[in-house]
Amino acid sequence: MATLVDTAAALDLNKADAAELKRQRLRDKKRRQRQKQKEKKKCLTERRATETKGQGLFATQAIEEGSTVARQPPALSVVFDAHSQTVCGFCFKPDTTDKKTVSLVKRDGKVGVVFADDAHGAAVVTRLSATGANSSADIKQGDVLIGVHGALVATTSQALEALRNAPAAFEAVFIRPSLLICRDCGRFATCKDCAAQGRHKWHAHECSLFQDLPASSKRGETSPVRLLLRYRATSDIGDWSTDKETINEVNSLVTTKGGIDTSTALALQKLTGVPSDVCSLLIGTIRGNAAAVFRNNHRVACALSAKVGYCNHSCAPNCAASVDEDGKCVLTATTSVGKDEELTISYVDANQPVEQRRMILQEHYEFRCECPKCAKDSRALLKLKARSRGKEHLQNTSRLAREQYMHAHTKGGKATGV
Repeated sequence: MATLVDTAAALDLNKADAAELKRQRLRDKKRRQRQKQKEKKKCLTERRATETKGQGLFATQAIEEGSTVARQPPALSVVFDAHSQTVCGFCFKPDTTDKKTVSLVKRDGKVGVVFADDAHGAAVVTRLSATGANSSADIKQGDVLIGVHGALVATTSQALEALRNAPAAFEAVFIRPSLLICRDCGRFATCKDCAAQGRHKWHAHECSLFQDLPASSKRGETSPVRLLLRYRATSDIGDWSTDKETINEVNSLVTTKGGIDTSTALALQKLTGVPSDVCSLLIGTIRGNAAAVFRNNHRVACALSAKVGYCNHSCAPNCAASVDEDGKCVLTATTSVGKDEELTISYVDANQPVEQRRMILQEHYEFRCECPKCAKDSRALLKLKARSRGKEHLQNTSRLAREQYMHAHTKGGKATGV
């Protein structure tokens, strides 16, 4: 009997649990719906079809001038070779190297510091002995030794030789780079903030793909190949940050200009493992939609933002795109934007003459701009040309009249006056 009672009680309990579980699921569903609606309200933009320009980005609510419309790390980016060791490959933070002089001593002929070669052969601190003569010195892993007892050292062998010949107490000069350079590929650097988030471990995957390339493909500028390898790495193991735009969003961008010819695309497929059609699409998209990244007045990288790429062109835009100091692509409203109004950016310098703007747009983006500013500037140009032609015609007519008059009143080079 006790068993039956217990079983009945258990059945009642199970029914109660099932009912509570059902109610909980309903509450969770409603909470998710509220959260979704809340996020939708926060989103200032959405992609819609336009009448003549395909897809475009539109405001879902009124946006004030100066407001940040969107701000995210780009979906895809690459740092150019010349700056690959001086700019973070994730957030584009530039190197801010500190230089310092440290007083060192020797105990039994040793300084208690272990060095290794960096990508350029310089002496990098890899370990500081906890019981060594200089355990309390201001030296950290990653510091580079560049001077010993007044002598400059450029390589690890020079540094070790200078340390052996140094007196019992001496001064050494170190530089402390703010970036961690990848020793394996030599074409990537990570700032300490990104390294603290474990992003350098993500780089190890794209780095191994790069190392597997034949030596001939690593000569010259390698950024196009490294861009494709980053795409492949992201496809293989996921994005390096959950906050950034996804590469799936890049696939939805439309490129109007072909990327590369078929033979080149097939060669890149064989080299990188990225399908040839994707290689062509990515390079074409980068050429048409990527933003240049500037640091210290140098063009150091290119960044592809899907959100910015959704924006169509206007020579009188209501938004501007940029890459901020944190490495995020930012879309900012330059004028007040009404609800359901299309968000536009300028693909060219809008201060250039209309004919030059149209020529650049036709050549690089394969369309002729017919925006209101171009129409207005074009009409003004036509009027100017018409006035110029009229003035020239008047000058020519006056000149001809003068010549006819002089011809009628001269004979044999002499005036025939009355």
